[in-house]
This record gives sequence, C-alpha cells and structure tokens, in this order.
Amino acid sequence: MRTTSEKKVSFEGSQNDLDSQTVDVMPHKLLVEAYTIEEIKKATEEFDSSNLIEDYVFHSRISGKNLAIKKIETCSISKIDYGLFNDAIHHHPNIIRLLGTCVIVLQRVLIHYWCLNTLNGSLKDWLHGGLAMKNQFITSCDIFLTWNQRLRICLDVATALQFMHHIIDPAYVHRNIKSRNIFLDEEFKAKVGQTPITDEVALSEKIKVIPESENAEELKEWINSALGENYSFDAVVTLANLARACVEEEPSLRPNTGEIVEKLSRLVEELLEGEEQLIISESSCKPLFKAEATSTTM
Repeated sequence: MRTTSEKKVSFEGSQNDLDSQTVDVMPHKLLVEAYTIEEIKKATEEFDSSNLIEDYVFHSRISGKNLAIKKIETCSISKIDYGLFNDAIHHHPNIIRLLGTCVIVLQRVLIHYWCLNTLNGSLKDWLHGGLAMKNQFITSCDIFLTWNQRLRICLDVATALQFMHHIIDPAYVHRNIKSRNIFLDEEFKAKVGQTPITDEVALSEKIKVIPESENAEELKEWINSALGENYSFDAVVTLANLARACVEEEPSLRPNTGEIVEKLSRLVEELLEGEEQLIISESSCKPLFKAEATSTTM
C-alpha cells in the first residue's frame, strides 16, 4: 500500500538503531511504509479516545484500509526486539503484519494490518469482560467465547510460537505473549500482536497452582461458568496438565512448542470428529422419524 508520503523504510543492516532504520537481527530486507505525522493524526482523528483500542493502540483508516496504530514511548524503543520484523514471519497467518512506521517527537509509531475483531478489543477483553466497557464498538456485553473457539485460539497461538521457535532461522522468542497481545479476526482465528517489548515477565503463579488431580469439581473452579457443560472434561484435563507442564521450574521438563501444537491439534481433531458425528447423527435420525410416522398412519 502506498501513502501520500511515498516513502519506504528499510529494516536491514548491522546496527540496532531504529531511528537510523537499520537493525542487526534481520536475516532479510523488509520494506515498510514511512507515514507522516499528518497522515497518522488524520487517520486517528488526533489520537481521539474514541479510537483507542488497548493502552496506546488506536484504530485508524488510511487509503480505505483499517489499520492498528501503536505508540511506542522513547524509553521503550531500545527494548523492542526487531526479530519479528523480517519477511518470513511477516506473512505468517497467525501473526499480525507490520505495515509501516512514523516518527513523532519522543515517540515511534508502528502501523499494523488490522484484525476486524480488534474493534472489540483484545483476547483479554473477550475473556475478562473488557468488551462491555468499549460500548462504542458493541451493542451488548452478553457475548463470550465458546469452548470450541477457545481451543482453536490456543492452537493458533501455539502454531505462531512454534513458527518463531522452530521454523524461522534464527529462532525468535516473543517474550511478551499474553491475552492483551492476541487479537481475533472475523472468523475468530488468533493472531499474535507484534509488540515485542523485551521486559521480563514472571511466570504466572496462578497457572502453577492448577490442581494436579483430575477431580472434576476442582477443575470446574478454573472454568468459565458461562460455558455451562458445553465442553469435554477429558480435554479440560489435557489442557490443565499441558498448562502446568509449560511452567515447570526445571526448563528441561517443559514441552516445546512442537509438542504443544501436536497435543492441541489432536484435541481440535477430536473436536471436529465430534461435530461431524453430531451432524451425521442428526441427519440420520430425521428420515427414521418420518418413516415411523408414515407406517403408523398406514
């Protein structure tokens, strides 16, 4: 996409300096758009609060396209890990694309392609009720993610991490994976946000105390009550064990992303098989009822 600025920024070189537009971790050259401050202010309506999505992330429209604009403070620029800004990871279906950049006094702005459902906030909002506070985007807060959607979102995020850890060369560690940095598209496919600030993030103590037993009542305390009984208890046990394994004190005991993707893929496959069986069961029952009704009238 071209803008009125008609400029491209090249992330390539041997220096780790964003303002000189070169970094040392890029295996390939990546061109992104250079936007003017006038374009950004117009697109965000002077960073109006009505366009605020999450913290410093704003919804905007440039040249007819919906974009997400994130403001980065000067003190955080040195913490950005530019390993995500390469042409391989740039087009992964579960990672939000970086489209452009803009320099503002004391700030840097990163422009990303848009996920339609980010109008409703991040995955954190969907899980913890933040949508109800963004009433300019929704008409009702009576919405939540189903068990099936949650399971597929887990797989999407794990697939993105597997790509970063084991497929691209050199490998990349995001360091900032959390629900507020995960967005959903119109089909509720998860995309990891490219906000790679390298702050240290402590392991969640809450996850580490997931009960080791497979007692149904204990595990139900960890499940969103809005789901009712619409989930597989066996899948819940598998996910609980997987989550606990991921935060083992001893790193060698933690599963790698490939193993996680394999287990989640198996759960999703079982989910699909269950849905197919339900459809077959429903379709095969209907003719039988008809035949029974016909024989009775005869």
